[in-house]
Amino acid sequence: MKKCFIYCRKSSEDNARQVQSIADQKQAMKLLALDHNLVIEQIFIDEKSAGTCFQREGFNKLIKAISKGKTATILTWKLDRLSRNPEESGILQGMLQRRQIERIITTDKIYLPEDNALLFSLEGAMANQYLRDLSKNVRRGQASKLERGLYPACAPMGYLNVGRRKGEKTIEPDPVIYPKLERLWRLLLTHQYQLADLYRIMKSKYPIYAKTGGHISFSSFHRIFRNPFYCGLFRWSGKIHSGSHRAMVTKSEFDLVQDMLIKKPKTRLMQHEFHYRGMFKCAKCGSCITAEKKRKFIKSKGITKTFEYYRCPHHKKEISCDEKPMSKTAIDIEMKRHLKKVLLPKDVLEQGIEYLNTESEEKLDQSKKIEALQKKITDINKRIKLVSNNIVFESDSECRTLMKDKLIELKVEKQSNIQDLEKLHTTANELIYVMQSTLKTLLYAYQIIESGLYEDRLKVIQAIGTNWNIKRKRLSFTPSLVCQAIIEVKKKSLFEPKKASNTRNNSTFNDASFIWRGVCKYVRNQHL
Repeated sequence: MKKCFIYCRKSSEDNARQVQSIADQKQAMKLLALDHNLVIEQIFIDEKSAGTCFQREGFNKLIKAISKGKTATILTWKLDRLSRNPEESGILQGMLQRRQIERIITTDKIYLPEDNALLFSLEGAMANQYLRDLSKNVRRGQASKLERGLYPACAPMGYLNVGRRKGEKTIEPDPVIYPKLERLWRLLLTHQYQLADLYRIMKSKYPIYAKTGGHISFSSFHRIFRNPFYCGLFRWSGKIHSGSHRAMVTKSEFDLVQDMLIKKPKTRLMQHEFHYRGMFKCAKCGSCITAEKKRKFIKSKGITKTFEYYRCPHHKKEISCDEKPMSKTAIDIEMKRHLKKVLLPKDVLEQGIEYLNTESEEKLDQSKKIEALQKKITDINKRIKLVSNNIVFESDSECRTLMKDKLIELKVEKQSNIQDLEKLHTTANELIYVMQSTLKTLLYAYQIIESGLYEDRLKVIQAIGTNWNIKRKRLSFTPSLVCQAIIEVKKKSLFEPKKASNTRNNSTFNDASFIWRGVCKYVRNQHL
């Protein structure tokens, strides 16, 4: 006995009076196989439309089984069950003509390889045209419903589709669920309940059940209060339409609930305050240093003391990190050690701030360099335009290649000059402001490190430098531009101690203006 494949399909666009159910199709095909003395090798089932190409799992498996060389007969209810689009119809027709498919048997006809190909194509085209007409009719019906303010789909929770004739149904409130949901909306609008609290109230006082028999899930409950359908609107094809159904809440009330739902919950207040929280990283593994507090009871004094420690959390298992905890006292000592590198006496810092206030912007002005770069960019643009025009009219391929390489070089050069120009466009005022802010922070750096607030201590650390790391209980960092300038000026021995201390402000250095000229020069050269 020869083998056969059975294919059954039923989709949502099929009318129940015209197309049998999957179970009925299977039963009819089994009887058909018995009548033709065929052995059923496999049954393929799909519950999707045949209008879209290669989207049906069962059909794809059927074609794959036949392509492997298993010549067999296909049993199906009607030819349009197999395909309603030209691509898949062509595949079936080709396999039938090549005798990969021995025959296709339906309830009213048998298709053989030697049959007229025109008739097979005609029946496939008729099935495809039926689907196209059906799609137009569905879209026309949906457009008509939208014009009348009717939601062209199943009504959401709390509403029912009322009516017998398809296309003429209306949406009315569900007499059981609608009052419960309306009450839940009112409770939410009192601002006394979170959505999770409201969900518990629903389960205990106003139960709403899913088709499975249990209470609706929290995600489904949440979607109810995000759906504009309940305020008289509905979404369709990415647009908002006004509905003719009875609204549960007003538009303003719905918008108020949306603000409540998207509002972020209050963050949990920190129980502890740490002086250097989030400021350091571990130099070995790169993890952020975490802070913790330890309490110790001192028997001799009968008191409990609290100690603050900073340690690497060792989160990165792929790196073997042995960095040990560091106390706040040790960090304070390290901070003061680094402050000595960049700090100047108070009177010198004050003179530096005055110097920056009175200093002319021309000290940091780069107008000549800017003009030179602008002229250079203009010349490059002219050369780019000239080379581009020559490439168009050049017939020699080798010359064209050389000219294209030259064009790339000019564009790279232009981009480099543009970047330099953007860097130079930083005004002198911005540089002066950065320098003044750093010097004002350094004025009271020692006091802030010893007893300042967290925000002030963070400003000091940022003014001194960046990339703060802890390595073997020592702090390291990259100095900021101003602090690096002070360090470099110190290295060049520009500071000379005074021999006498009777001058104003008792400065330990001889010429503050000379100092700050050197700092400004270094900042300008490094920044520009």
